[in-house]
Amino acid sequence: MKRLFTLIYIIFVFSCFNNIYADIIAQQDFETSPATPVLTYTEAASAGTPGSGTGICTGNSATTDAPASSPLYAGGSRAYRMQGPNSGSTTSSQTITFTGVSTDAFTNINASFRVASMSIGSNGNGIESSIDECLIEVSTDGIIWHKQAKVVTAGSNIRWAFSGTGSGSRAYLANNTFTSISCGTGSSVTVTGASAITTINITNLPSVSDLRIRITLTNNAANESWIIDNVV
Repeated sequence: MKRLFTLIYIIFVFSCFNNIYADIIAQQDFETSPATPVLTYTEAASAGTPGSGTGICTGNSATTDAPASSPLYAGGSRAYRMQGPNSGSTTSSQTITFTGVSTDAFTNINASFRVASMSIGSNGNGIESSIDECLIEVSTDGIIWHKQAKVVTAGSNIRWAFSGTGSGSRAYLANNTFTSISCGTGSSVTVTGASAITTINITNLPSVSDLRIRITLTNNAANESWIIDNVV
């Protein structure tokens, strides 16, 4: 199976809309001096052993990658990367859990993030169906988690850059079912424009005292990486 570097740029926007204005409840952009109010997080391997590239990342993809010469972030200069296992095809996962925030005083609460997938180290890799995924879950107490959405593909070795304009949305439900948000079909394809799903929205989040979001990133090869950024 080909190896992949999957790049995910995530902007989680905890926001409350009042007419045309939005209040940012908390945010995390992974910059050296993060934007405030800061949304803190913890990170841990949840399956296998993620690659040594897991952590803060900067820079661009190489000219020989696909997409070529593309930023490994959507804004600023840094993001968070989860790299697949350094050797073999054993699946590995990394879970990023964001600290709980109080949304009691807000209504119309939404979260959003941006995502991209890249082949790094070659120009023929990418995410694959039934293997590589980005799972988003929500908790209202930090104990019980409800699956909301998965970023996946219906193809093989699919990749895209942050410049894509596609989006997917899911309204919050506390029934532990999820919506699959799929990007791309075919084999060894770089998708662009509206076909490249780069923005994910979780809407209608509840007004509670301890709202939490966590992201579990799963890959099965060293050139597979998910990268998240600008969690707001």
